[in-house]
Amino acid sequence: MKKIAEIFRTAVTTILIVVYISNVFIQNPALNYITYIAVGILIFLSFPYIDIPNRIVSAILFAAATIMLFLSGADITVYLKGIGKNSGLLVLFILVPVLGIPFRYDKYQDALQEFYDRRIKTRSGFYLFSSFLSHFLGSLINVASLPIIKEITAASEDKRNRNLLMKAVIRGNTVGLLWSPSFLSIALIVDMMNLSWNEIFPIGFSLAVIIILTGWGLEFMKEGSSFSSSLIRKGISNSQQGPSGYLLELIAVSAVFFSAVILLNQKTPYTVLTIVPILSIVFPLLWAAVFKRMHFYTANVREYFSRKLLESKNQLVLFGIAGYLGVAIQNTSFSGYIVKLFDNNLLTGQFFGGFFLVLVISASAMVGLHPLVSVTTLISALTPTPAGLDPLFIAMCLLVGYTAAVIISPFSATVLITSGLYDNLPFKTGFGENWLFCLISSVVSVIFISVLL
Repeated sequence: MKKIAEIFRTAVTTILIVVYISNVFIQNPALNYITYIAVGILIFLSFPYIDIPNRIVSAILFAAATIMLFLSGADITVYLKGIGKNSGLLVLFILVPVLGIPFRYDKYQDALQEFYDRRIKTRSGFYLFSSFLSHFLGSLINVASLPIIKEITAASEDKRNRNLLMKAVIRGNTVGLLWSPSFLSIALIVDMMNLSWNEIFPIGFSLAVIIILTGWGLEFMKEGSSFSSSLIRKGISNSQQGPSGYLLELIAVSAVFFSAVILLNQKTPYTVLTIVPILSIVFPLLWAAVFKRMHFYTANVREYFSRKLLESKNQLVLFGIAGYLGVAIQNTSFSGYIVKLFDNNLLTGQFFGGFFLVLVISASAMVGLHPLVSVTTLISALTPTPAGLDPLFIAMCLLVGYTAAVIISPFSATVLITSGLYDNLPFKTGFGENWLFCLISSVVSVIFISVLL
């Protein structure tokens, strides 16, 4: 029975991708409803197989949203649109791992390890290298970068270095949520707040660099002069190749991808919610054809759609229901309570209004509510934007909150994966090691956004 359900899920997922992308160009209302129904079927088929905690949370959110819609007197089309609200996010979530195929090429990883072995000599440099590399790869392949960083830096894994590395990679990876088009946080903000990615990118990227450097400064203050001490290694790479051209190739391929996103965002009417899924299909195929790596490409695509896609059921259900909840909130008076709370904090200054959003998202994540749900709820409640406030200000504060939530929550996929890689407890990996970092970086970020906007 489970095998049949998996085959059916794969078929429905394929239909969803084809119909969603086709409708970007055809713009047929009938295809919209096919998309909504496909999302509903996907949620229904996945629900029995998701983890029990996620099943409970999803059931509660679905029931609450349904009750809200029923009490508001919504007709059946509103229910359907609610179910399909996050169809674009689901397609993005499904296809982004395919986009990451070129960046998982083993020769690229070898080149990065070679650079690390030759150039990184101190604990300070180790932290910065690990943070920025985690950020660079994370902005392209999300959490799939975490085990890669561990492999590249394996020679430095004594206990002291491992704890430093754990903090560096989780912080570096997560701040990609502030700007990278391959993260769902950006797609959510762009879609729900009608903003352009080109507006978010310069601010988000600047914040990412500031936050990484804030983390480095915090570790420097903790360790003092020992932070500049030589890095103790178990051994070094056996590579005899010398500086590798694959590193330059990786940089060039990454530059082409981000340039394509920027150009298409500027020159076409489409948002990253459309651009990135299409590039996820086209870009890896072109890469494989240009560099004659079609075997590597097809093997990875086959593995993903036959095995890894089926493992993503928890996120598919939660993201689908989050959109349904957002539509329900917009159709009720519940949003008025959130607006009132926000306005009360806003009266004491723009900074406090922004920091209130960060606290709400972070606190919700600590009790198990995915930041995508809390951010969806806040956007739905704060639409239209309160008078006198720049929507971009709210968007960036929401992204800061989303980032902090992913770093400190013991329930986030990033924290759980990192905990498994470094044999640590999720609570210690997230909140225990990063609460002060998140507090300081959130304050710095909201001040930066307030001054800028």
